[in-house]
Amino acid sequence: MNKTTPYYALNRKTGHVVAYKLDDVTAEAMIASGTPLRRGHFDHSLHHVDENGKRIPRPEMKVQWDGKKLTGLPKPCTVWIDDEMYECDDGEAEIEFPRAGRFEIVVLAHPYKETRLTIEN
Repeated sequence: MNKTTPYYALNRKTGHVVAYKLDDVTAEAMIASGTPLRRGHFDHSLHHVDENGKRIPRPEMKVQWDGKKLTGLPKPCTVWIDDEMYECDDGEAEIEFPRAGRFEIVVLAHPYKETRLTIEN
């Protein structure tokens, strides 16, 4: 069994993390091939990589629901309402629900942390 040391690997072109929790044998092979590797834990939901390849915390979004629309959305972002996906480019989204009930909303935008809301309509 190979020892595992927490590492994360970066894509040279995009700076995105492409692998993490590598065993030492794999890490040594990646380092030998020139893959940019960093030692440390990496959680995609909590961290992202800055332009220098440094792991930093993801910022929180400032999304709010005013009863008719979502405001404070990052530009651009993806808004999921239950299982339907919508692209949003203007910082807010007016929402008309098809029926009364409870709706799960998820807002995604890099580098922000995922935001989840439950709305009763």
